[in-house]
Amino acid sequence: MSRIVKEPEERKEELLQIGIRLFLQDGMKNMSIQNVVNEANVATGLFYYYFKTKDDFIDQVLERHVYDYVIGFEEIVNDKNTSILNRLDLIIKQFHIRFSEIGKLNYDELLDYPQHFALVEDLIIKRAHGTLVDFIKEGKENGYFHVLEPDITGLFMIYGLVGVIPRASFFNDDSTNEEIRRLVFATLSVNDKNRNEGCL
Repeated sequence: MSRIVKEPEERKEELLQIGIRLFLQDGMKNMSIQNVVNEANVATGLFYYYFKTKDDFIDQVLERHVYDYVIGFEEIVNDKNTSILNRLDLIIKQFHIRFSEIGKLNYDELLDYPQHFALVEDLIIKRAHGTLVDFIKEGKENGYFHVLEPDITGLFMIYGLVGVIPRASFFNDDSTNEEIRRLVFATLSVNDKNRNEGCL
């Protein structure tokens, strides 16, 4: 089968998307460079043109995966046609979805690759914090959230939610999901009269 010539950025993006799918499907231990190049129908040498090592590839796969998440997160926050509390519920659900994807991996594997998951945490915190703070300020100005320091509250929320990444597989339980929602609403001091408004 002849290989299709693609623009460098298009080819790199294709390799990253294959990497994301294989990472979520098989985990890092079972994701081989050979599988990636076979699926992309490219030479191994071309892979190493874009990525120095397998670890470099995994870092870039995770960064691309987080970037996709942050874009979706920003779309939810900036959707002014949806009420603040409904957006808050959607934000919580987005965290659940993303963490559940990562949580499909074996917990032992997470411990074997701490540098990669430290990168995920760092990227989510850096990229999502400002957006979340703006959202908290909007909720505060509209009387939904009662917090003193939106910046600190945003950090507290993100670190709290990101801290459960390795245990994301537990999110399948409805009572766990509801408890996480309750904790987020309590952190933002949502009025009891508004609390059920955001149920989706």
